[in-house]
Amino acid sequence: ILAIDLLGELLPIAALGRDPEEGRVMRRAPRDPLVHIVNRRSLGDVMYAGSIIGVLAIANFLLFFDRSGSDPFGGVIDPALIAPATTMTYVTVLVCQLFNITQRRSEGGLFARYTRSNPTYWLACAAGVTIMLAIVYVPWAQTMFRTGPLDLLDWGYVLLAAAIFVAVREIGRLVGGRRARNHEGTFGPR
Repeated sequence: ILAIDLLGELLPIAALGRDPEEGRVMRRAPRDPLVHIVNRRSLGDVMYAGSIIGVLAIANFLLFFDRSGSDPFGGVIDPALIAPATTMTYVTVLVCQLFNITQRRSEGGLFARYTRSNPTYWLACAAGVTIMLAIVYVPWAQTMFRTGPLDLLDWGYVLLAAAIFVAVREIGRLVGGRRARNHEGTFGPR
C-alpha cells in the first residue's frame, strides 16, 4: 500500500515547490527560533489527520464487505472480494491524502483563493489521480498491485469519506485559527 500511495502522492508533493508566496508571509514577525518546526503540535496534527484518514479507510473496507453481504471476521471470505475491498481502502487513503495536501497548502484552507495559484500542482494532482485509476482499472496493473475495479457506489463511498475528512479538517482549522489569534505572542502565532 505504501508503494501505491507514493505513486499517487509523489508528483503533487513535488509540485508544492512551485507554490508562490502566500499573501504577506515575508512581512510577518519571525517564528520563535526556540520552537522547532517538528514539534509536539505539528506531530499531533499529523497523527490526528492520519487517524482520521485511517478510520475512514477502515470504515470503507468494512462497509464494502457489509454491502457485499460478507463478514470479514466470520471465517472464510470470498477471495473475489479481497482485491476490491483493499482497493477501496487504498483509494480512500489516496483521495483523502490529496485533499489533505491541498488543504495544508494555505492558511486559508482548501477553499482559499491561493489554492488555485499553482497550475503545476493541479497538473501533478491530475497525474496522481491518473496513476491511481491505472492501478485500479488497467488489467496488468491490477495483477501487479493486486487491485480490483471499483463501481460507482464504491466511488460514492470514497467521495463521502473525502467529504467527511475535508469537513473535519476545515472545522478544525477554523477553530484552531480562532484559538491562535487569541494567543498571539511576541513572535506571532504559536
